[in-house]
Amino acid sequence: SEASTAGLQELFVVIPDRYDIWIVDLEKNVTSLADNLQPQAKEHIRLCHQASKRIRQGIRLLAKDETVCRAFILMHRAMLHQIARSRWQKEGRPDGGPQLGPEHAWYPFQIAFILQCLDSLADPASEERDLVDLLWFPTGGGKTEAYLGLIAFLIFLRRLRSLAGNGDGGSTIALMRYTLRLLTVDQFYRASLLVCSCEKIRNESESGLAGTAPVSIGLWVGGDASPNYWQQAREALEEINTGREEPKKGNPLKVRECPWCGEEIGSADYTLPDEQTSMLIRCSNEDCDFHDGLPIWVTDTDVYRNRPALIIGTVDKFARIPWVKEAGNIFGTDGKNIPPEVIIQDELHLISGPLGTMVGLYETAVDALCRTAAGQLPKVIASTATIRNAESQVRSLFCRRVSQFPPSGLEYSDSFFAREDRSLPGRHYVGVFTPGTSPTTALVRTFAILLHGAKKAGCSDEVRDAYWTLMAYFNSLRELGGASVQVDDDVNDYLAICAERDGDRLDLRQVARKAELTGRVDSTELDEIRTDLWEQFPDEDCFDVVLATNMISVGLDVPRLGLMAVVGQPKSTSEYIQATSRIGRRHAGLVVALYNWTRSRDRSHFERFKGYHARLYSEVEATSVTPFSSRSRDRGLHAVLISLVRHLVGGMSGNSAAAKFNGQDPEVKRLVKYIVARVVEVDGQEEVATEQALLEIISRWEGMAAGGELPYNKNRWHDDRLPLMIAAEKATSTSPSFGTLNSLRNIDPAAGLKLER
Repeated sequence: SEASTAGLQELFVVIPDRYDIWIVDLEKNVTSLADNLQPQAKEHIRLCHQASKRIRQGIRLLAKDETVCRAFILMHRAMLHQIARSRWQKEGRPDGGPQLGPEHAWYPFQIAFILQCLDSLADPASEERDLVDLLWFPTGGGKTEAYLGLIAFLIFLRRLRSLAGNGDGGSTIALMRYTLRLLTVDQFYRASLLVCSCEKIRNESESGLAGTAPVSIGLWVGGDASPNYWQQAREALEEINTGREEPKKGNPLKVRECPWCGEEIGSADYTLPDEQTSMLIRCSNEDCDFHDGLPIWVTDTDVYRNRPALIIGTVDKFARIPWVKEAGNIFGTDGKNIPPEVIIQDELHLISGPLGTMVGLYETAVDALCRTAAGQLPKVIASTATIRNAESQVRSLFCRRVSQFPPSGLEYSDSFFAREDRSLPGRHYVGVFTPGTSPTTALVRTFAILLHGAKKAGCSDEVRDAYWTLMAYFNSLRELGGASVQVDDDVNDYLAICAERDGDRLDLRQVARKAELTGRVDSTELDEIRTDLWEQFPDEDCFDVVLATNMISVGLDVPRLGLMAVVGQPKSTSEYIQATSRIGRRHAGLVVALYNWTRSRDRSHFERFKGYHARLYSEVEATSVTPFSSRSRDRGLHAVLISLVRHLVGGMSGNSAAAKFNGQDPEVKRLVKYIVARVVEVDGQEEVATEQALLEIISRWEGMAAGGELPYNKNRWHDDRLPLMIAAEKATSTSPSFGTLNSLRNIDPAAGLKLER
């Protein structure tokens, strides 16, 4: 963060130099492999050479381009603040403040990945813009910091370049997308701290960024998690401030502690005077740099209005693009702003199945909206810890090539940037199989024995803390609901038996604090549980048991956790790896898998328990994404075309502009050709059917527009006009309007069931 250009060269060239030595050693070992293995080994080595070449290319760019080098150094300064303050807050904010010392360092893979991506980020015309850089690294290894660094680099680079006379460097630069609420909110805090760091540096005189646009972050998620509109936020704040309960849906209190100083933030620190102003979130600490307002926007209205540099959202939110005129502001479709330059897709393995299929279809619109007037592509960065057949998935989702980093070597246990070290404790997996005993009895006794064991273990409180909270993973809400009652009653009863058996009835442990992490828990409560999970034994707020579904499989980063029970084998190996990776971060982790002997699948997993766990990552299943299949086209192809026409064709953005649609417009024809060309690249078999479907959509739209009045959607319930789109769940086979998704989460229509007594 304080180095000269020459100093950076000297520092970073060590990485490719050492990497090349390692690659040469691999090449010497290829001839000793069996003949049938050598072609694949040579391919691995070719990819390693390619990665090394790209790292060197990034290092040369720092020496060649003074502006890029300046942005790179400022990025390091921002990451130093981000990492130091994060650690300071986790340690309880000790006196003296965050220490910006040499103890804060990159892992080699993090800085190597940043250097590898540098050229494609700095140059919009780079050939590597068409390349999805996939960061493949074990859970908890530090992937997030790597791509946060890339975002900070772009934030500073755009502002430095704006000083040459090209605007103020404002508008949205990066879109960061997740799939789960818990993950989105957790990462929002980490990214908010980075944005605060960038804004702090921008305001410093020595940064030379005076007069450039403020740096801010926006949360763009569903209405259940944060308010969609100004009025919704205003009503919720009034409800909270008058002493009533916090709303279960659309709660604007998304920031409960200052990302910068850690001070608690309450509803009184949220102000929203009128609809002409944005909702301001202040830090209550008068000594905080952000006492006058945090650079954070949590309502959709504010996100559209302020165009924050970084937007964090869930993938299903992108279904709102055809519905909302203002959504075009994010993509700079007004012609006055540069569109987003980078898309970050975290946990890529989750973008699969029905959700992945719809995301891939809507990505057709997102990709076009993010292109510059010169047709330059946005850069796509993805990350995952568990994936198989990544090339096919990336092609279906993004219509691009993929480059995995770090490339594999000749052995799975060594990729140069990561080596498996069996001398240190990791996670220990234990399988419990109880034929002849009911699954309920096995669950009750296992839970009780684990809880009792943590109480009776002869160890320090620091070690005991790792095993005090039992994380219990379930495959379904039905099973979790039954277990919740059993924990309250039967587990506590069996804990008494355990204590009596040990002759220590007076030192009885009981489940005093239990929580649930599932989709049926509202966002406000999820925030509180996430915070309380950091409470350590012997604090009375420390949880005894946490019951969870796949909500915890990504994004729950609490290093103190070390004990988990998995009730029934998860449906996929990637889910199993991700869920069990939540524990064992700081101390050795213990995972107890409870197999249901009445299920053939669980029996099979128990029978091959050792072999399966010995090669866990190779058991990860390939994912399926078919964005242009017939059922996918039926549900969303019209929405893609409407999104592109509404936001890219002049004069078509207003709600009433749908009536002006002309299928013979050259711009509309160009958009149709763009969609068909993407189909050819992704799935050529669907080209003819997709083109025919697009022509039918155009014909139907023209027919509806012939009436003279046609809004895209009804903004008011008493609007009698026939809209172009209605909610998919309200559409019928005879509806003239297009049934359009409001979310990609639930893609099947729901059928109401009424019970008549």
